[in-house]
Amino acid sequence: MDVTHPLRRRQRGVTLLELVATTATALVVTAVAIPTYSDFTAVQETAAAANTLVGALALVRHDAVTRQSEVVLCASVTGTTCSGGYDWSQGWMGFIDTDRDRVRDSDEPRLLVGNLATKRVKVITSSGRRKIVYQADGSTRGTNATFRICNSRDPDRRRAIILNGAGRTRISKRDASGDPISCE
Repeated sequence: MDVTHPLRRRQRGVTLLELVATTATALVVTAVAIPTYSDFTAVQETAAAANTLVGALALVRHDAVTRQSEVVLCASVTGTTCSGGYDWSQGWMGFIDTDRDRVRDSDEPRLLVGNLATKRVKVITSSGRRKIVYQADGSTRGTNATFRICNSRDPDRRRAIILNGAGRTRISKRDASGDPISCE
């Protein structure tokens, strides 16, 4: 005769207390993780924008030296003409400037067209530097240029790409004069 005690039956499932404790733990972990992930993505967007633009500057400089020709990089919305502004957030274009007038003609080949992967990042160049013109030796015409990179989700992580007269770039947390980066 097989007799089992009614209180010794095996439990199947979870108690209400266990369910509440597990749910509360999951909510706490989620509440901590979401802001951290948001900060992480904002940092990555800013870094990606800076790296993308530095890559474009390096490519255009390389082409100027390789082709022994003037090459222009400028802000461009359409990818066919320069926009003439200081805001590079909507994209840029590089072309060989065979007639040296800093305006792309239909017979002047485009070298690259680029843009940012996000609309939350803004890129603005220093006043007076609407276009970057690389010479055949890799240097740039004009004064140093500073590209200010600002993310609307994380204003504390602004970056500056500083381009010197020799055509070299560096990324900094301050502008060329050592002051905090202004995004106005």
